[in-house]
Amino acid sequence: MAKRFLPFLFAFALLATAFYLLGAPAGRSQAPAGPDWQTPLTETELEKAASKMDEALLAQLREAGPEPLTIIVRLGGEADLSGATRLDSDTERAAFVYNRLQSHAASSQANLRTYLENARSADQLVNFHPYFIFNGLAVTASPDFLWHLALHRDVERLSLNETYTIDQGAIDGGPTPAVPGNNISQINADDVWSSYGITGTGVVVANVDTGVQFDHPALVASYRGNSGGSFNHNFAWFDATTDGRVGFPYDDNGHGTHTMGTTAGGDGPGPFADDIGVAPGARWIAVKAFTAAGTATAADLHSAYEWLLAPCPAGSLPGSPSCDPAQAPDIINNSWGNNNGSSVEFLADVIALRAAGILPVFSAGNSGPNPGTVGAPASFAESFAVGAVSSGDLVAGFSSRGPSPLTNETKPDVSAPGVEVRSAIPGNGYAEFNGTSMAAPHVTGAAALMLAADPAIDIDTIEQLLIETAVDLGPAGPDPDYGHGRIDAFAAVQRVVEAGAIAGSIAGDDTSLPIAGAEIQVEGAGLNLSRSSAADGSYEADYLLPGSYTVTVRSYGYAEAVITDVIVLQEQTTTVDVTLNALPRYVINGYVFDAITTTIPISGALVSPLGTPLASVTTDATGWYSLTVAAGDLRLEAAAFSYATGITDTTILTNTQIDFYLDPLPPILLVDDDEGALRSYSPHVESHYLQALDANGYAYTYWDIEKEGSPTFDTIRQYAAVVWFGGEFGRIKDISDAAQAEA
Repeated sequence: MAKRFLPFLFAFALLATAFYLLGAPAGRSQAPAGPDWQTPLTETELEKAASKMDEALLAQLREAGPEPLTIIVRLGGEADLSGATRLDSDTERAAFVYNRLQSHAASSQANLRTYLENARSADQLVNFHPYFIFNGLAVTASPDFLWHLALHRDVERLSLNETYTIDQGAIDGGPTPAVPGNNISQINADDVWSSYGITGTGVVVANVDTGVQFDHPALVASYRGNSGGSFNHNFAWFDATTDGRVGFPYDDNGHGTHTMGTTAGGDGPGPFADDIGVAPGARWIAVKAFTAAGTATAADLHSAYEWLLAPCPAGSLPGSPSCDPAQAPDIINNSWGNNNGSSVEFLADVIALRAAGILPVFSAGNSGPNPGTVGAPASFAESFAVGAVSSGDLVAGFSSRGPSPLTNETKPDVSAPGVEVRSAIPGNGYAEFNGTSMAAPHVTGAAALMLAADPAIDIDTIEQLLIETAVDLGPAGPDPDYGHGRIDAFAAVQRVVEAGAIAGSIAGDDTSLPIAGAEIQVEGAGLNLSRSSAADGSYEADYLLPGSYTVTVRSYGYAEAVITDVIVLQEQTTTVDVTLNALPRYVINGYVFDAITTTIPISGALVSPLGTPLASVTTDATGWYSLTVAAGDLRLEAAAFSYATGITDTTILTNTQIDFYLDPLPPILLVDDDEGALRSYSPHVESHYLQALDANGYAYTYWDIEKEGSPTFDTIRQYAAVVWFGGEFGRIKDISDAAQAEA
């Protein structure tokens, strides 16, 4: 009897295990697959939840009533899109990126989506919308549920569904001259039409804006939904503000029609008189993400970029099976931004667009003239940012200035006309607007002309040529006002149409092996360009104008090589292989000592040959170091914790001993962050701190953020106390230990 009962017990155990692993049968109530929204949170749990929320959301939650809020939820880990670089065409890249994003979102968001679906079934939230262009969702729910949601193990960050506003300024709506506007001739776009017959044919441009009047006389012919006079809006239009419920293009603000007119309005040297667009031969599509009031939410903007990555038929939402990445545009104009240049809300979106081979052009913003005012997404390294100049090539006072608050690199990238720019407005009219919103479409149009000249050109090269051919304004070289200068569409297209190239390989005579990272300078025909050799020693300087060039090659450890009279012919590649002569190698060594005692060695000091590819070395217990370097000028640095860095410049012609004596750091780091030069209401105040410290005999290090950037944590933690002043009430920080510094 007992033996007969054992199989039953075994079977029951298997079933129990299966129910545990697979979950309850359909129709039964299930656990919420995450934090139980019915259980009040403890103080510890509330603190943990708050740590995942941005400050703006926290402030709103603390003041909110029971009404639902819409927020953006981010999960950790974006999709790996690196495989797109190995594909040959933009169509293949777009399909790869689209499919990879969707599969990554489906797998990584599965558990959270289940949790949210259960909560929706239990009436705990109003709605949620998953995205694939970034790893996240939009969730509309009560504040109480959002606190629980933050504790879900897959949630990395919660933020407000921020609102973004378009800046614009109408000047007048007077009659339009029947010739290209001054802005068109200012960037020499009309010379491209007349000299090469290139108007943008074969290129698809898009904008994310307030919509477009599709049947405006200056735009109707170039609308992709125009099929010879009848209109099919499939794959040509999406209204993110109504979830696609309005199936035809419209503009209830005017901004979007104006920006699209500057990109693709008119017909170039044709019979239509009002040639307001840089690339009138290009076809356009559009996404309306901004309302009649000129505002857009983060949620709608994310939807806009999902649609542009794979446009859809009318009535279909982004990500639907009927959406097609082969219908994606080549270039997207984005005449909008955020005053917070450090925001990364749309970084994943922009990275995805670039991976798909789509050029994202952004206006720099209208928050000038102070430095560091360029907004996001223009502040991203992955965005091509555009500032505004007047008809006289003077930077507009309103144009946001660089550098990027996010990366500290040069922004804007280039400038274009943005003052009194005449273009189309709804109602078949025309008006002049001011703004970097007006400047960006010039660059979008110029890029379309370049792509029409060579459909195989990639977006990195388009950006590079626009930068290299820009008219340098302001101080020589790139600057935070003009970027690399005002674009010249003709010069950029000329580089594409009349292109020749110099290519070859770089090797060393000591090993005959290829040299990676060699600097190749190509000068001639009015150009002065820099390239570098790849891992296999190869290099190419393409899109060169015909003429005679000088090629100079430099690489550490080798003598410079100069090759003159290199002739470049149109549509031909001139081969220049270079073998560099190796320089003699010598040993440099020495000790690193404490400068106060002059005899106590400093172990663990890092000795670095600056400006070389050589690795740093660390001193041993006796303070001794040794490394091998090439003959020639050398800058050597010694750095140790709690000591001031030591630097020496020398010329190495034989084995040499170089000793360092490092001064101990003072106990106080004084960080000047007053930005007094930027705001009249926040004057410089460093003199008060300096006088107080000097009067009391305190030793300190003075650090000026305007000149040196923000100190790193590794720098801060070497001091016993840090005084960080901002010049405004509430901006004084006193950091006295490493834990506070890290926070």
